[in-house]
Amino acid sequence: MNDLERDHILITRNSDLLHNTRITPTLLSKIRIHLSEYEKQELDNIRELRNKIDQADAFYALVVTKPGLYNQLIDAFTSEAQHAPANWLRELPEEYRQQPQLSNTGQANSLPNPQQYGNQPNLSHQNQEIVHVPTPISHGPPNPSQTSQASSGDMAELMKKLELSESEVRKLLDFVKDVTPLDVDVLTPTQSLDYQEHSYNLPPESKGLKGYALFLNIIKFENGLRSREEGADIDMRYMSELWSQLGYKIFPKSIEKREKDLKFKEDIKRMISDFKEACHKGKPRSIIVFIGSHGGWNTICTSDPKDDKGNLVTIKLYEEIVDEFSTEKLKDQPKNQPKIFLIQTCQDHIPVRNATDDVPPDFHISDTIVCTAQVPGAVSHRDKYKGSWFLYCLTYVFMKKAHKLYTLREMLDIVKLMMANIQSDAKKGQMVAINDVGMTDQLRFYLDP
Repeated sequence: MNDLERDHILITRNSDLLHNTRITPTLLSKIRIHLSEYEKQELDNIRELRNKIDQADAFYALVVTKPGLYNQLIDAFTSEAQHAPANWLRELPEEYRQQPQLSNTGQANSLPNPQQYGNQPNLSHQNQEIVHVPTPISHGPPNPSQTSQASSGDMAELMKKLELSESEVRKLLDFVKDVTPLDVDVLTPTQSLDYQEHSYNLPPESKGLKGYALFLNIIKFENGLRSREEGADIDMRYMSELWSQLGYKIFPKSIEKREKDLKFKEDIKRMISDFKEACHKGKPRSIIVFIGSHGGWNTICTSDPKDDKGNLVTIKLYEEIVDEFSTEKLKDQPKNQPKIFLIQTCQDHIPVRNATDDVPPDFHISDTIVCTAQVPGAVSHRDKYKGSWFLYCLTYVFMKKAHKLYTLREMLDIVKLMMANIQSDAKKGQMVAINDVGMTDQLRFYLDP
């Protein structure tokens, strides 16, 4: 069976798979011995779900992240005459039939999530960010599996754009093997630049603030989602140091509020409202919004407990956040005020569509660019010591290139190229999604020498 045939079977069977999986006490007891204490508690919660599809969804969301369960799952399903899920497992690639092997970042091979092959279920049991714990760096000659995956074309382009040697680029792309966080130090020009008041150009600090930045980093949850403590604090440091050095005023002003682990939906709405009020008064030249959490396509998870129906409480990225900064809802702002949204969440689940979703919202969004850490349908990666891959690469590129008047889009393209070639256990790195919504010109950050 070739890859195309196998993927076709998995895609067409996904709906049947969830319907034909019965979560019985016997099945749970056979899997339980392979789980940690925390995961055993999650397993116990599965039986409390009333809907059988939700039970199957939750079960797969838990076990597919565990290495070495291939044979145990087949045996457990076969013993209960659950042939549909047993056959699904048998049709997976040969690599999953083997005992788990540690990759060069210390991660073991795990089962692929069946949800990725078909219609996406709701967010109630979504996959969460993949956290990497790097192995010690080898100081001997690298073997082929330890070298960067960058093609010759990508390598040449990165060497040119980053102005680094091949060995320096390879070391940079292999940052996930190290445990040292990025030292954020935005480079400055050697002499004053001739600032031109034009379109999206942002002035050096000697001529005023470049703009306001809102940070919403959600770390802990009361809904069963895993805490983001490992690495999310590094993300906040990257964002705080990068944007303050670039000449932005950070909100919330209170560090306590900014670094608060729990952020419920009402907290988020209030923080956005307070930030908009500050924008009304200050009329910043540009706006930055950074959001870190678990989530899915167009969806961000809040810290709230699940609702009465057992669903996660979420907030929609475009309808409830981006649109709040539209020309209709944030008036009396400077002309050509660029708005940049940086979203560090997974994008692996598309919510079930309702009939009303066919009617597009009445957006009035312009001068906006939305960058998500992944393309729709994929999970994002976060390193325990280095923070998320997306924000690490973005911070590195911006602090090295903004002073040379690289445009925003040029820098984001370099970030995309870096992330696509990161050496890790993830196949071919990670892809950034950039949505340009009405940006009519190039944006440059002018800096003082």
